[in-house]
Amino acid sequence: MERLSLGGADGPAFAALNDRHVTLQEVLIADAAEAGVRVVGGKLMMRDVVVRDTKPDVFSLLGGQGVLLIDAPAALDRVSLIDNASAGLELDGVTRPMVGVSRVAIRGARAVSALSSDFGLLVHGEGEFGGGRMVIEDNAGANLHADDGGDVNLSYSIIRRDPAAGTPGFGVVLSGGDASLNLDHSKIEGEAGTTVQVNASTLQTSDVLIGGVDVAHRSTSFATVLIGGPGAQWTGASVLVDHRAAPGVVIDDRAKVVLEDLELTDTLHQQVVPLSIRDGAQVELTRPHVTGGTYGVITDSIMAPVVTTHLTLTDAWIEAPTNEGLVALDKVTLTDLAIASSGACGRHFDPRESVRLLRVEVEGASTALCLVSAEGDAPVGLRADGGAPIVPLPAVAPQSSCIPESPF
Repeated sequence: MERLSLGGADGPAFAALNDRHVTLQEVLIADAAEAGVRVVGGKLMMRDVVVRDTKPDVFSLLGGQGVLLIDAPAALDRVSLIDNASAGLELDGVTRPMVGVSRVAIRGARAVSALSSDFGLLVHGEGEFGGGRMVIEDNAGANLHADDGGDVNLSYSIIRRDPAAGTPGFGVVLSGGDASLNLDHSKIEGEAGTTVQVNASTLQTSDVLIGGVDVAHRSTSFATVLIGGPGAQWTGASVLVDHRAAPGVVIDDRAKVVLEDLELTDTLHQQVVPLSIRDGAQVELTRPHVTGGTYGVITDSIMAPVVTTHLTLTDAWIEAPTNEGLVALDKVTLTDLAIASSGACGRHFDPRESVRLLRVEVEGASTALCLVSAEGDAPVGLRADGGAPIVPLPAVAPQSSCIPESPF
């Protein structure tokens, strides 16, 4: 079908079922109901198509997607999905349908009913979605949402929100278990809520910018990046997180993170924590650079001793926090760590935990190393790298106390 204008009906402007192969080219679809384009079990190709202002079903108040694909492979090129209810594009599959896109824009999806969701791109079930040069912006709810095994691969794409427009929502949400997003050479920015939230799912990033918004436009105090839940993973390299007014990255609840060249910064210089690791999270960072905040990095666990939080830093640089550069209340392994802190202590450890140090330097702090022991428990000491024995240290009072720099 070519060079058509469709819409204005009480149902989908275009629908295809079963094994039908459909091509839409140079088509405008406006003011349809339920879905602009709905394909179930067939195959769809779209090129130079605009789908806008789709409404939910007049009776059930459900639907309203610009494009709805159910077990339907598809290819989209130069397609705009604008101001649709429910979702700009929804892919739902059991048979792992694959959708490939290029030069696709999804904007302004907003639910008009409490019964409808409102996402820019929604990938359910076993759907596989991939492509490049996408713009997903100003969609209420979340710009991108994948759940229940949905798999998304994007490159050279922009996911963003204009904070001045007042549209609430999140950037990327991966939930429901086994969802995944592989993102490279892309940016996510301007979100009023959490910019990236991963719950029991997998995130891979390479050459990615993740940006927050300023205080006046934030709708929550949630972290810019939140990784949590058993099975949650974040891997990648060359990631810049500018968390601005919000806490930076929170890694929680047994999540696993392995990153190289992570840059955490706050261009607004707010008093927040750039990196928090807690409750059984396992984190390995190589060449991270953390700037600003009340504390540079905090590890903690309210679930101890049931689970152990473990942070490994290699070739790390923690710069200009107001207080300690590193507060470690659970297991840490540090190699080639440099801290520049104006606080009372450069490093602050709970000595009952396992701490391994190799080539750690502190500048600017009045005391390089601090130990605190709750309720008078005697510290077990610190272990040097290379198998050196535990070094006995004197007990410290329940309040924070400082001792001179460790000889190793």
